[in-house]
Amino acid sequence: MILLTTVVPRSVRWLLLQGMMEEARESMRFVYKSHVDQEFEKLRDQVELIQQAEAAEQQEHPHNFMQSKAFLAAIGLVIFQQFSGQPSVISYSTVLFQAAGLAGTSSIYMSIYMILNTTVTVLTVDRVGRKFLLTTGCFIMIFALGALSIAFWNYSPNTTTPASFSPFSRMVILVSMFLYIGAYQIGFGPVTWLIVSEVFPLESRGRATAFLVELNFALNFLVQFVVPVIEAAIGWGHTFALFCAIMIFAAHHIHYRVPETKGMTLEEIEQKLHHSSGSGDIVEPRENTGLLPKSRLVVTTDCMSTSKGFV
Repeated sequence: MILLTTVVPRSVRWLLLQGMMEEARESMRFVYKSHVDQEFEKLRDQVELIQQAEAAEQQEHPHNFMQSKAFLAAIGLVIFQQFSGQPSVISYSTVLFQAAGLAGTSSIYMSIYMILNTTVTVLTVDRVGRKFLLTTGCFIMIFALGALSIAFWNYSPNTTTPASFSPFSRMVILVSMFLYIGAYQIGFGPVTWLIVSEVFPLESRGRATAFLVELNFALNFLVQFVVPVIEAAIGWGHTFALFCAIMIFAAHHIHYRVPETKGMTLEEIEQKLHHSSGSGDIVEPRENTGLLPKSRLVVTTDCMSTSKGFV
């Protein structure tokens, strides 16, 4: 990994912010492998206009990224990503499967299934949209968590044996676990970080993403620590019901707080969130000639691009 960082380019936008025009042009050529001069000039003009507008706005109304709509949308996704319970429950998947009398190899199949679901997200996110995948994944998780809650409602590790589960209940548990974990992989898992990489202004994107990554690790530690305590106190059935309730709040957050960014350049997303007109009009995605980059997955090495490498 260290060796590969010597050959990947820096983000075009970060280079433009630093005034490194020729380096930015070469970085764009490296990524798109074609004649990019016209689109490069458009991108440079957009970055300069946004810088000027934000500098003037900052003088009149000083603020930081934590007071923005972008931060509210992004931090909500990071919090709900961890409090969905999936990153923690998956650690107990083998225990849960065995408790229901299912083969321990189910966890192996689930790992393969997770990879396939993430691949589907990568291939479809620019066609169906970020909010669609987040919303779809969230509602599938609500359904799956509700089913798991019912299946494990009377479960007790001291008194319940695999024989206590009917064949139908075992099938419900197996299908629901696959739906629960698969839905996370098409929604909260990858799309959260795509949204985080897109919604912040250029000058604060690095700091905002770094903060949210640290918050993600802190919440992951917290939830991993709390889940076994909650399970011991109220049981798996009630624990799944709690996660189900949290996902209902997550669906509300996605619907009302998270912007759809499909088909928009990073500059257009920034205008949509930060430069709406007084009448409430927002910038619509314009026709892209194919060179001016939308938000897309590209590995970069600078601090202004995000931890997931979006430029």
